[in-house]
Amino acid sequence: DGQGPWAPCLWKGLLCFILLLTHSVSSSAQYSPPALVSIILFLSLSPQQNGKSDPRVPQWILGHRAPYYGSRIVVHKNGTLEIRNIRPSDTGDFICVARNDGGESVLVVQLEVTEMLRRPMFKNPFNEKIIAKPGKTITLNCSVDGNPPPDISWMLPNGTWFPSSIRTPQFVTGGSGTLTIYNPEGHHAGRYRCAARNQVGYIEKLLLLELAQKPNILTRPAGLVKGVSGEPLSLHCVAEGSPRPRVEWTLPGGRVLERPQLSGRFLLLENGTLLIRAASAQDTGSYLCRAHNDAGDSSLTVPVVVTAYAPRIAGRPPPAIHTLPGAAVQLHCVVLGIPKPEITWELPDGSILSTAHRGRGSNPQASNSGVYKCTARNPLGTDTAVTHLHAAPGLGSSLQWLSSKAATST
Repeated sequence: DGQGPWAPCLWKGLLCFILLLTHSVSSSAQYSPPALVSIILFLSLSPQQNGKSDPRVPQWILGHRAPYYGSRIVVHKNGTLEIRNIRPSDTGDFICVARNDGGESVLVVQLEVTEMLRRPMFKNPFNEKIIAKPGKTITLNCSVDGNPPPDISWMLPNGTWFPSSIRTPQFVTGGSGTLTIYNPEGHHAGRYRCAARNQVGYIEKLLLLELAQKPNILTRPAGLVKGVSGEPLSLHCVAEGSPRPRVEWTLPGGRVLERPQLSGRFLLLENGTLLIRAASAQDTGSYLCRAHNDAGDSSLTVPVVVTAYAPRIAGRPPPAIHTLPGAAVQLHCVVLGIPKPEITWELPDGSILSTAHRGRGSNPQASNSGVYKCTARNPLGTDTAVTHLHAAPGLGSSLQWLSSKAATST
């Protein structure tokens, strides 16, 4: 029942002591043993009371090996067994047998060699962001390695510390470093701190808990969205939520665009906007935007009409014009159409004037007479108007022709 490094015991008149000599060793990256460099099992033999001779040098036995000798093992004359460079494989029961003419005594010594002490180390050392669904139980994991096994505690966002093996109506801490949260709600979101401590070290890591939020679509058009054929058309679908929602569009024909991409005339942007680069009448229909994440989804239907019709010359020049002495002549050509038509004038000499360009004849001669043709053109068709100009020879008149404005109408 001795205490301390010297542990005396009596066995059949045999007095024995066990002395463990330890030495600190700097740890390697692998934390390999030994923690004990050497161990000495010290045996003191007391004389028998009946006058018999003292025992001979005892023998040490380990399992099936008898006697126990080797390059690291020395048995001294006084019975001490010394093991150098102790290893975990040296763990076992050592049996000391001492004999003399009066008989023998046996002592069993149990030797346990443990691994080297290691400071705590997280299996995942990085801070983490975790998203939980409202009302669904979630477990935060803080796996730690170390020797001896570290004690793990948790700090909640409100500053409360929970040691291992604590159970409350909403929180349970497990011995393996877990923190379970039952029916999480909005006030459970925040910064959770996991701490691990043993005899040789202390470490912490941060876990950020967020509660998932169902997507909410912020942009909703008021009624029908009108587009003009041939021009770009943007359909917006900006959504918020946690985690960040993914946006997809279903086109009127059933085709689905699921991620930012360029597909033909359609471009789905990172912010959820669908861009039709050159709208046409065939793009008319209902477009479905769907925003979804782990917490759910929301959808929005956007009705679209793309207006388009062929050019129509609404304000035509007269079929024939006769010039008067000293008078200017204007030829008008007012056009309606979607998309906006292009207007050209063809002069009697075959030359062409395009929209927004003016020509003015100075001192027109009889050669100014002839057919003037206005042409309005867009992708859906063309329309023309013709007028005949008669300029009397010798009359002093000036001629001005205009490529009139092209108008659009819905």
